[in-house]
Amino acid sequence: MKPEVLHKLHEIEIEMLDEIDRICKKHHITYFLSGGTLLGAVRHKGFIPWDDDIDIALLRKDYDKFQEICKTELSDKFELSSEKTKNYILQQAKLQMRNTVFLEKGCLNNKNNTQRWGIFVDIFPLDNAKSGYCTRIQYKIAQKMNYCLEIKLELIPKKTIKYKLVRFFMRCINIELWKKFRDSICKLQNVNDNCTYVARMGSSYSIETMRWLKEKLFPVSQIEFEGKMYPAPHDPHYFLQKKYGIDYMQLPPIEKRRTHDPVKISFNIAEGFVDL
Repeated sequence: MKPEVLHKLHEIEIEMLDEIDRICKKHHITYFLSGGTLLGAVRHKGFIPWDDDIDIALLRKDYDKFQEICKTELSDKFELSSEKTKNYILQQAKLQMRNTVFLEKGCLNNKNNTQRWGIFVDIFPLDNAKSGYCTRIQYKIAQKMNYCLEIKLELIPKKTIKYKLVRFFMRCINIELWKKFRDSICKLQNVNDNCTYVARMGSSYSIETMRWLKEKLFPVSQIEFEGKMYPAPHDPHYFLQKKYGIDYMQLPPIEKRRTHDPVKISFNIAEGFVDL
């Protein structure tokens, strides 16, 4: 991606992050920078040089509260897609800039528009998760349910025997009911307020990298990101070591520098697409 395109993309994403920050401060909602965004803040005091999105995370109760408030508080420049959006199958919400396009390579055959295509910020919910065997089963079930949804909507290119069997099984399954069942699986332990761990249930990564001690995340701290201060986990280094390993401060080799692999970007649909 051309540097000027990436720079403009970052500017729009910061504008969206600031809108999230405004709403959360006004309504006392706790969130923090997560994933590659937190890594960028710690290692670069801003975006990872090749990164093309922003990630934040919230406890489930704050995640639900944020969605509800956005119905009346969110600027008209943005829209929020979530599990409650028809045919949207992801487990995280996306705040997107209206009248923009960020089309990933993996979405080229996505006829159902299940992920939406605007420039976005990912908003991840965190659910209570004990450290035992039952949580591993819960986590794995949510993963498998996501896999089945992707096959039903033909988002996975491989046509193996396993693929065909799952597709046959899923042909009569209602997507919205399947999503509700999957999300209820993720929330099973939320009735236990004394749970010491939280996790991003159903993530494609292993549970070992996606489960954290609450006391290491809260109360949140503050960290510099692109010249401004934003919330971060109480112990950012603990969070990043769990997700990326002890060498997270070292730059990965070029072949391992992951992006969302966009094939089309538009900062204004009326003006067409930019040259990547």
